[in-house]
Amino acid sequence: MPRDCLIIPDCHRNSRWHGELKMTNKILILSASCINEFASDVPQSVFFSIDTSLAKRIRELAAYVKENDLYAAEFFFYDCHWSETLEEEIEVLMSQAAFIESDSSGQETMLRDVMPSCRTETTSIRVMKESFHLTAVPRHCGDDMMLNTPLIPLAELESNATVLITQQYS
Repeated sequence: MPRDCLIIPDCHRNSRWHGELKMTNKILILSASCINEFASDVPQSVFFSIDTSLAKRIRELAAYVKENDLYAAEFFFYDCHWSETLEEEIEVLMSQAAFIESDSSGQETMLRDVMPSCRTETTSIRVMKESFHLTAVPRHCGDDMMLNTPLIPLAELESNATVLITQQYS
């Protein structure tokens, strides 16, 4: 199998990964927090790739939210990698020369090596007027264990740089 072909075991057949070569432009790495402050053994981070079609979809949905004076709109999104890896460990990886000098495909491979996968359900991207974020529920848990990432400004879609976002922007 070609090296640039990605297989994600629990993605849906209609996802952008099924039967296609990976065409990534940007990697976003985010911290995650659980709404249940007493939760343990839940994902602490997530990363995913944004290609041009996903960026366009997010921008169009943000325009729709703004135009119709909505709070948010969301869509299911299973092409992300949730992990219990802490942001400090990710920062160490991102500071290494090999990571900095790699393209997005190489960076994604290195991230998968240091971020063991956690299974989640109902992963979605929630889009607001000026930002978006990911939500998910850990496998076999209820909505009281919802995971949220910090809000990501839409302006972040303009560059191709790999970014680690660990807190809310103001």
